[in-house]
Amino acid sequence: RCHVLGMVYDPANPKVPRRLVDGAELHTGDKFRLIVRPDVDAHLYVVAVGPTGSAALLYPGPADGGSSAARAGAQY
Repeated sequence: RCHVLGMVYDPANPKVPRRLVDGAELHTGDKFRLIVRPDVDAHLYVVAVGPTGSAALLYPGPADGGSSAARAGAQY
C-alpha cells in the first residue's frame, strides 16, 4: 500500500496549492506535485496518459538514475 498526496497549483494563485481528489483530471499545462510514501519496499512508476491515450513515463526518470526502487517509509 502507498500513501499518495497530490497537489495542483492554480496559475492565478500559485503559492496556495489545492489538494487533488481521487478521479481528478489534470490538463495540459497544469503544474502539480505528487508525494508518494510506500508502506513496504516496492517499485514505483508514475505514468501520464494524454487525451489521445499516449503515455509518458514521469518516474523514474534520468534524474532518479532510472531506478524504480522505492523504500518503505521513504517519501518520493
